[in-house]
Amino acid sequence: MIFSKKFALTRRILPNALIVIAAAAMYVVPAWAQDLTGGQFTANCGNATAAQIFDANKMNTGLYGETNLIAVSDPDIVLIGNQWWMIFATGPSSTRAIQPFAAYLPPGASLSTTTTYPSDPNGWHLVGAQANGQGIAIPVSPNPGTNGWDQIAAETPSVDVGSDGTVSIYYSGHNAGQTPFQIGLMTGFTNGQATGDPNPVMTALEPWEFSSGLSALLEQSVRWMPQLNKYIMYYTAGAWWASPPDNKIAYAESTDGINWVNRQPLDFPVSYYNQDFLYNPARNRYEMVISNDPTGAGGANPRNIVWRDAATPAVKMANWQNEVTLLQYNASNSASWYNSGILSPSVKYGNLPGELNRMYVFFHSYSQAGDMSIGRFYCDAPAQSQTITFNSIPAQTVGSTLTVSATASSNLPVTFGVVPNGNCSVAGNTVTFLNAGACGVVANQVGNAAYQAAPSVGQVVQVNSQTAQTITFKPIPTQAAGTPLALSATATSGLAVSFASYTPGVCTVSGTTANFAGGGTCTIVASQTGNSTYAAAPLVTQSFTVSSGQQAQTITFNAIPAQTVGGSLVVSATASSGLPVTFSVVPNGNCSISGGTVTFLNVGNCGVVASQAGNASYLAAQAVGQIIVVNNSAVQSITFNAIPPQKVGGTLAITATASSGLPITYVIVPNGNCSISGSIVTFLNQGVCGVVATQGGNATYAPAAAVGQAIVVN
Repeated sequence: MIFSKKFALTRRILPNALIVIAAAAMYVVPAWAQDLTGGQFTANCGNATAAQIFDANKMNTGLYGETNLIAVSDPDIVLIGNQWWMIFATGPSSTRAIQPFAAYLPPGASLSTTTTYPSDPNGWHLVGAQANGQGIAIPVSPNPGTNGWDQIAAETPSVDVGSDGTVSIYYSGHNAGQTPFQIGLMTGFTNGQATGDPNPVMTALEPWEFSSGLSALLEQSVRWMPQLNKYIMYYTAGAWWASPPDNKIAYAESTDGINWVNRQPLDFPVSYYNQDFLYNPARNRYEMVISNDPTGAGGANPRNIVWRDAATPAVKMANWQNEVTLLQYNASNSASWYNSGILSPSVKYGNLPGELNRMYVFFHSYSQAGDMSIGRFYCDAPAQSQTITFNSIPAQTVGSTLTVSATASSNLPVTFGVVPNGNCSVAGNTVTFLNAGACGVVANQVGNAAYQAAPSVGQVVQVNSQTAQTITFKPIPTQAAGTPLALSATATSGLAVSFASYTPGVCTVSGTTANFAGGGTCTIVASQTGNSTYAAAPLVTQSFTVSSGQQAQTITFNAIPAQTVGGSLVVSATASSGLPVTFSVVPNGNCSISGGTVTFLNVGNCGVVASQAGNASYLAAQAVGQIIVVNNSAVQSITFNAIPPQKVGGTLAITATASSGLPITYVIVPNGNCSISGSIVTFLNQGVCGVVATQGGNATYAPAAAVGQAIVVN
């Protein structure tokens, strides 16, 4: 708010409309107003760095590149991209006595800049200023609301980058005289211009927000807090010019920046007036700068700038702690341009290297002659201490690596080193353990502008030798070319074993499968390379013969007891090669087969034959048959005695008898080793000649169980 001040503080509403409030009597500074210990800053640190930027007496002289402004007050600062902007209240304009204007620094410039355009092309540049000094400063939003609520003034601007990245300006608006003060909003700020809302976004609702029956909301500071996902507003409710003063700092919050809820007074005394605040992530604290009358009386008395902080956006004065006076209007080293009072602080930390821990405060002030200025000061916060948390590390093994981690209370990154004793090395945060013994790992954080270097924290890691392991790899029998082999070996560590071929011309290995290209000796090596706990195992090799020709195989097919018409049976047989066996039946109508299941259809004999056709490694197996008697009625049996070995080319009359007395019929297993005519067997080839005696039964007897004899043919 624009004031004129000399022992009595005056609020300028129109050039000829002044309200004068007598200064309250001086009294002893209360305990709550004294500088507190434990604060972030040195008392009166701003007096040494305060610098004037705009002097109201020179605003229309061309010094700042324009000729139309007559006053300056209520600065607020915002960083848009990498460019600083200042929004402040001044006048007059063609539409309002007081309203926001804008100035800016070149992109990338520092807030330490206090020079102005056009004398310094890199200084603060009023929007509309010209190099020849004859420019016309352009208001941010020249048109009042259509219903006239802010016809006279749009002052105390607060500018911020919102949740969606757009820039908006909140302001306190009113009409002539003691009309209600309400808070308005200008949106879409771009290049110094914005659009005003025709209606206020916040008017008094609570009883304590009124003064003399009128809405008294002003001196608002609005900030979007991404860590809270909401807007926070601190504002002044009530009037400093009332008698007695009834102004109070208050709190409100909003999720959209338009609808404000949870309004609460903070219980600050009337000596505390306008303020600004921010969240300092380096300290994880909220910080507020406030204009404060050190006498405690408030009203028209001059004010200093004080600082407080809180753990949360607190709604009670008791939670805003550690008060420090930053800029004292009447200190021995105070400049004349602010030695009669300081108001409307705006606080920001620097954004460039070397000034991240420097707090800049912009403000407007009064000289004893009542002249107004906009200035700024800065205070460097002392670097804070920090600590490192680095937990102990269990024993490690030679040859292993470990990713280590530690945290600093500042949240700055921690770096690592090792004691150079040859037992370990480090790259980034990965430690490699080289030799048995002790490895010293040290965590460091060197600090920055906000934090002192942390005390280093070390951990001693015991590095142990690796445990021995062995491999069990059993001998491998002769293999046939063309047939793959699954390899198997185990390590005492339980780790997986790898295989390789030493004789790639005979055999190759892929994973755990050996493939044989031709005859010869194949040598396969089994290995296990170890890990952080186990040393590499000694190699184990196995050498074996690979046969290039086919091998013989045999079939085992056990006898099958008598079955009954209508039944079925799953038969099984095995080949010495491990290859699958197939089955067929003698086609006499007494049985059928599907896969390995035989179905018994009629009384008589069912001949089942087991075969294995061989492959590239194995010859076809000699077929083996079993005769199954299929019964229906009276049981009979056959007596068929064993037959001694015979010679190729010989013949033999065979005899068998049935207990029924019915005639015997003979058949042979058709494997080519013999033939039969009636009961005469002719022996054709070496091997086994299977002769089967059968009796098919009749109306009285069920077929007898066939009896076979295997005759060795030499």
